[in-house]
Amino acid sequence: MRGGRWPAVAAGLIALLAGCGSSPDTAETQAPGNGPSRPAASPSAQDGAVVAYLAMWDDTVAAARTSDVDHPRLDDHAEGDALALLKFVMQGHAEEGQVARGAPRHDVEVVESETDRRELRDCMDDREWLMYDRGGELVNDTPGSRGLVDATVERQRRQWVVTDLVMHGAATC
Repeated sequence: MRGGRWPAVAAGLIALLAGCGSSPDTAETQAPGNGPSRPAASPSAQDGAVVAYLAMWDDTVAAARTSDVDHPRLDDHAEGDALALLKFVMQGHAEEGQVARGAPRHDVEVVESETDRRELRDCMDDREWLMYDRGGELVNDTPGSRGLVDATVERQRRQWVVTDLVMHGAATC
């Protein structure tokens, strides 16, 4: 899987999983040295499901720094199809000898809410989340873009987890 951006590979994977009946999920990301990436100020920003979604992205960013499919944080905030997708992408990058640097930014909103389930929509900006080979060379200097991400987050065992994730590709928001 070649490409300059982590989400470029994930988008194809997510589309594949979406065809298998997956539903959207969300998580958290952390920019190096900048703390976690948070959604724009809105009432949904304090929602536990949004916090879990952003935490999932933080976990993914940490794992993507080494492309470790068995990274201990990958399953902290993701389960089911969402976790399978994250591991599949990590495996592809590991096989290509690639790691990610930087982190995406998020603009998350709750689009549907039930007591133990949320549907989220994120306009994820991956322009500062790029792929490098293990030697530190940039794989592709093509800038990323902003793409829609739909996520399903469910409360399970008293904690919110992302259970489904669908990335709609580059320049979709």
